[in-house]
Amino acid sequence: MIIKVRVKPGSSQERVVLDGDTLIVWLHARPTEGKANAELLCVLKKTFGRASLVSGRTSKLKTVEIPQRNYEDVISLVSSVRRR
Repeated sequence: MIIKVRVKPGSSQERVVLDGDTLIVWLHARPTEGKANAELLCVLKKTFGRASLVSGRTSKLKTVEIPQRNYEDVISLVSSVRRR
C-alpha cells in the first residue's frame, strides 16, 4: 500500500495518527542530515513491520510504501498503537 505521510519533526512526543488517507507522524528528531527520515522509517517499521520511503526526502509531506498492508490493516494497527 502507498500512503501519504505528514511529518511533524522536533516534537516532544512520538505519535502516529491516521487523518483520512494521510498518516500524521510526530517525531523527536529534527529534519537535519536525514535524522527525521531515519526516525520516521523506524516508527513505521515498528508499527507496520516494513516500510520504505518512496518520495519526499526533503519535504514534510512524504509518500511511503507499506508492503502487504491494506487500508483496513493501517487503521487497525494505528488504533492499536494509540491504545498502548
